[in-house]
Amino acid sequence: TFTASNENFTAEDIAVEILLKIKESVYRYLGSQEPLDAVITVPNNFSTLAVENTKNAGIRAGFENVTTLKEPAALNGLTITQTADNCSFAFAGLNLQTPPSLLPDAAFSSCMQKAFETLLDSARFVAAQHGTDMVYSGRTENGNNFTFTAEKDTGVPLTLEFPERQLTVTFSDYKATS
Repeated sequence: TFTASNENFTAEDIAVEILLKIKESVYRYLGSQEPLDAVITVPNNFSTLAVENTKNAGIRAGFENVTTLKEPAALNGLTITQTADNCSFAFAGLNLQTPPSLLPDAAFSSCMQKAFETLLDSARFVAAQHGTDMVYSGRTENGNNFTFTAEKDTGVPLTLEFPERQLTVTFSDYKATS
């Protein structure tokens, strides 16, 4: 319980306020106030009660359907390694190796690696459904804001953006594998 201005607030109460702000931002972005569903990620170490309280916060904030995920399942199995001579990305059977000099920015692979590490540490980003896509937004440990978009039903990655660095990765001709 947190006390401010002689009022007591639970963690769930505070989560409701944060989710209301997120919902307002989504409404502004979409330009409408149609009913929204929410997918809320929670840290892997959340107890069953903490997960339930998080789901309740989403309902209290006015989301129509609320789903909680312990991590973005679409990123399970992603590995990114970087050396001075090579950048390697492996995901769902897709392997890419390239010299860093061929990437659009010398720090690009480092940014991408930090973004995915942030997504895998589900406490440091927010997720929202936008149409048929899931949009994950966050900030890497080194301060780069990012947005990762994936198809909601298949988890197929669509884009990874770093606005401040003016970098966008578009995943094309990508197919989900089972």
